[in-house]
Amino acid sequence: MNTVLDDNKMLCLANGQRIKMPETCTMMFEVQDLKVASPATVSRCGMVYLEPIHLGWEPLITTWKEKMVEEIPEPYLATIIETTTQVFKAMFPFIRKKCKEMVASVDNNLVASCLNLLETFLSSKGLDLKKSAANLPFPNKAVLTYLCFSIIWSLGANLHDNSRPGFIEAIRA
Repeated sequence: MNTVLDDNKMLCLANGQRIKMPETCTMMFEVQDLKVASPATVSRCGMVYLEPIHLGWEPLITTWKEKMVEEIPEPYLATIIETTTQVFKAMFPFIRKKCKEMVASVDNNLVASCLNLLETFLSSKGLDLKKSAANLPFPNKAVLTYLCFSIIWSLGANLHDNSRPGFIEAIRA
């Protein structure tokens, strides 16, 4: 694997075959841990690994807010950040203690999923609040609807069927 990560981008297979990767090809890895990664692989990939418990999920929201300042007008962005933070603070303990997930997840991934959905809906390629807010009868309601959808599909999509009724009650509260 290290040879494909070098500047020459040559993939050497177990059968002796060598495949040259084109310059337009980029390899990206998402790993859960670095248990089997060698120092050479880490240095070639430029990996930075932080334990999720040390980083927390709040910096993801702060970074997303800074990125979206140009996309979403301020009154809506402030509402999104405040509401999202409140909901995640309330729901994470509930999900971790009282719900069963289909696949184990990390809080940071759930927050990133929610923010990615929001960005899709509210960026200039989506609703584009800078242009269409004046044409919408209730722009705040549209923003909160997309926010609600994003939160439900990021936090609740991975829950086991038995956990969904409790999740629905908790999210409504």
